Amino acid sequence: MVAKDLAGQVAQVYRTVAKGLAAAGATFHDVVRFTWYIAKWERSMYDDFSAGIEQASREFDLPRPPLAAIGVDVLFEDGILVEAEVTAVLDRPVALPDGNWAVVGTSLANRAPSLEHSRNRLLNTSARGNTHTRPSRPGSKI
Repeated sequence: MVAKDLAGQVAQVYRTVAKGLAAAGATFHDVVRFTWYIAKWERSMYDDFSAGIEQASREFDLPRPPLAAIGVDVLFEDGILVEAEVTAVLDRPVALPDGNWAVVGTSLANRAPSLEHSRNRLLNTSARGNTHTRPSRPGSKI
């Protein structure tokens, strides 16, 4: 069931991202950037947003990487209050069971996730308040 409140959806994003990170052999300690997109953002929503992060911090070991929160008018679907784009740097090679690269993305819109890599492998994953994880294929594009 999808949470209808901002705090619940923020916590769900962390759960979804945790699955994507785990699939690539990474943790939240590998995350170097967390960008949030929040529908109809108002300053009065800050406490609910923070409550979602606090809820997730009780479930996961969450260091605090650089965070940006961007208010938007609407997101992909009605009822989706928040989504995030997360980038992690992996300094070790990671092999997924199906032979894919160690880049994992998530999408609700049936789009192929983006593939990013550099000298260090990057894990780029995005999640919405009700997203499921799915590994990307080499060469996939949004």
